[in-house]
Amino acid sequence: MAYPVILENDLLRVEEVREQQTIIVRRLPDRAPDTATLIGTYQEALAASSIFKGWSVILDVREAPPRNDHEFESALGAMRKKLDAVFVRVVTLVATAAGALQVRRFARENGREALVTHDEDEALRMCRER
Repeated sequence: MAYPVILENDLLRVEEVREQQTIIVRRLPDRAPDTATLIGTYQEALAASSIFKGWSVILDVREAPPRNDHEFESALGAMRKKLDAVFVRVVTLVATAAGALQVRRFARENGREALVTHDEDEALRMCRER
């Protein structure tokens, strides 16, 4: 289903699911030239989404190029703290079982809950269960 787009660039598309008070941040398949560019893009999306404080967010990384290097994961940890300050629920949408394991490991290492699924309808359901 297509939702209204709040922000779109080469790396991300942010969509609003108003009736469920949910934002979907879709990582697009283009590879970022470096970690700083990718994190800057996520910060831009977070700034555009901050008016939705108290809503839920789905991080759809199904099309994202795979990454698990320390620099990337460290930067994502800081970004996750910012997401937690804005959104009441953060759900990650992944394409593979390996992706789900990575999200769960990362959450566990950072003392956070991991809400992860491969199904968009399930992700939206998880967002409704605040």
